[in-house]
Amino acid sequence: MELLNRLLRPGKIIKLKFDISGFKRSIQAYIIRNPNPEHLTLLFKDNEPLVYHLPPETGLKLISRDEEDGHDYRLLTELIEVKQGELPRVVVKRPTEVDYSTRRSFMRLDVNLPFSYYDNFKEQPGEVRNLSITGLLALVKTTPSLKLNHSLTCKFTLPDNSKPLIIIGKIIRLEEEDPEHTWVALDFQSASEEIKNRISRYLVQRQRHLINIKKKLKKTQDSSS
Repeated sequence: MELLNRLLRPGKIIKLKFDISGFKRSIQAYIIRNPNPEHLTLLFKDNEPLVYHLPPETGLKLISRDEEDGHDYRLLTELIEVKQGELPRVVVKRPTEVDYSTRRSFMRLDVNLPFSYYDNFKEQPGEVRNLSITGLLALVKTTPSLKLNHSLTCKFTLPDNSKPLIIIGKIIRLEEEDPEHTWVALDFQSASEEIKNRISRYLVQRQRHLINIKKKLKKTQDSSS
């Protein structure tokens, strides 16, 4: 909720994206105060006549940058109405959650998460050491089922007290660590949007935690020098 409030604070400049008759538009707008907590009012920086042709309930995308971590986030919403004027004012439903999937393509972090994979219906233990929205690197117990380009059903747990994630991945790299353990890199083949968003949320939270640790460490070092 803290992130969402930062992304939608009054006075912030964001991008509004919409599609009308096959034409995609991206407009910069200011967020202005609205007494209705369920609505968000946007004032365009430039006039865009096409916005007057959007019917109510049109799906819209808002792109807002978080100054704390420097990343852009997407928020999905619906149009309520367009108020005419020298510059249009657009009233939309206030987004209630952040779509973390916009960061899935590039964020990859070192982690230490419980992991297992299935070999002849038996779980073989391991640990995820690196994770992204599209794949992972794990250190696991070696078995004959670990073969390059083969599919592997795996399970790992995020530290959010929720159920483990079950994902099928393609083995894209294998490297022996010792006679009993192997490094295996997986490219996810079947992961639902719910799973992708859970991974994204975890990665964002972990990155922010690591950034805060670095800031505190630097502050301590500066004060002692």
